[in-house]
Amino acid sequence: MNEKQIRQLIATADVPGLLEVFDQLGTKARNIVLDALQKRLTDKDKRKAIALVKAAVETADTSMKAWLLKTFPTLYLSVMKVVSKNIDEPQPDGITGIHKEAVNALMEDSYLDFASGMQGVVKSATHTLNDAMRQQIRAQIVAGELKGDSVHEVADEVEQLLKTQGFTALVDRAGRKWELTRYADMLAHTHIMKAANDATVNRAGDFNIDIVEITSHGAMDVCGQYEGKIFSLSGNSENYPTGALPPYHPNCRHSIILRPDLS
Repeated sequence: MNEKQIRQLIATADVPGLLEVFDQLGTKARNIVLDALQKRLTDKDKRKAIALVKAAVETADTSMKAWLLKTFPTLYLSVMKVVSKNIDEPQPDGITGIHKEAVNALMEDSYLDFASGMQGVVKSATHTLNDAMRQQIRAQIVAGELKGDSVHEVADEVEQLLKTQGFTALVDRAGRKWELTRYADMLAHTHIMKAANDATVNRAGDFNIDIVEITSHGAMDVCGQYEGKIFSLSGNSENYPTGALPPYHPNCRHSIILRPDLS
């Protein structure tokens, strides 16, 4: 698939609708935490707040599953049709057989990543409440009692922190903190491209096409070494090697072009 076709594909996936779900979750979790900090925070109050955050995550989880079920089968079928048209082969009417299994695997893989990010909100909210409780206790020990202005100072500090950083969905191997909605956006685009490339490769199998080419758009990162490369999917070609297929990293935009003329 070329760059134009990829952009059109992403546009039909309603990523903004998915990001709204995560925006609402972040807002709900922030309000729950801030409401809990308007007074002296007890263990009971903390547990209640965390339970409310978990309930908000469950609601978002339901919406996210609905997005996956609506998006991925349509996305996969659309790619199959585009790929078939590009090589002048018949377009499929639906998803059957092994392709249905492929779509289910893609959705499950995507769900696990999105769900992990949402659970990160629960952890982040819990850490935030624990930190606030420690600050309140410290202020109470120093002053002999916890005054109202101390409570508000802690709440204001937490509010400012959440406004500037939001809730952390994930800390990656490089130590970078991914804010919830930004993380969801990255996952959406990455898994969309993964689904598109899987559909392309699987469609190649339908027509016994073994040779593929990686698209090029002048990438300056790790992807650059793969641009324009031609690979054999099976490894049985005498002329072309096997090679890594995209996506090569989060938010990767590279796709696969079938080359029946070389197969």
